[in-house]
Amino acid sequence: EEHEEELEEELEVDAEEDAPPAATPPIGSPITPPPLLESSSDSKVVALVVTNRTHEMHLLRLREDIEMLFSNVKYLERSEKRLQNKIDANSSRVRLVERRNALDQDLSHEVQITSGVKGRVARLEDNDQEKMDKTEKIEKRFEMLETNYASVLSDRDRLEREFYCMRVWVSERLGCGAMDACPDDSIDVLDTLGSLSLSGRGDHLVAPSSYFILLFCHPSLGPFVSSTKLLVTVSVIIL
Repeated sequence: EEHEEELEEELEVDAEEDAPPAATPPIGSPITPPPLLESSSDSKVVALVVTNRTHEMHLLRLREDIEMLFSNVKYLERSEKRLQNKIDANSSRVRLVERRNALDQDLSHEVQITSGVKGRVARLEDNDQEKMDKTEKIEKRFEMLETNYASVLSDRDRLEREFYCMRVWVSERLGCGAMDACPDDSIDVLDTLGSLSLSGRGDHLVAPSSYFILLFCHPSLGPFVSSTKLLVTVSVIIL
């Protein structure tokens, strides 16, 4: 911009200095020979003098016209140079404007691309957050299942111990005949109790004193038992 301002100032100074020269009016009036003296004796000499003066005036006028033409040519050359400088300055401005427009278009395009990328990144972050939330839920569920499984295992071990104690108690109370009354058939108490839901509600089995066992193991109890099989009824009190 400073360079353009300097060019404009130089062009204005040149325009003031290079003003076209004022046209000089023709020197003298139409050539008219001076009046001849009637007293002149030598008319030929007078005619030659007049002719020489006329040629001198023509030469002087031609010289002035040539000088004027040269000055006009110089003025035109300076004007052409000034106009060329203006054209160059305008062309540089046009190029700058074109480059600025191109940069604006590129910038708008980059802004659109950046906004699109930001939107994609935001969506990816949301997806990652959802995945993290799901992972946390799965981990919590897995921990709860592990806890429930450990509780089930502990309850199963406790049931096995309690069932063993019940068998010992039955064998001590009724004798070995009660345990051998039905050697081929047995009741899998662990499988029966294992089908109960021991987790999820905080449920648990109570101590052996909570088991009420009705044992009908003698053949004399025929009206109540149709065969000599061992019937064990276990009632579990769930707290």
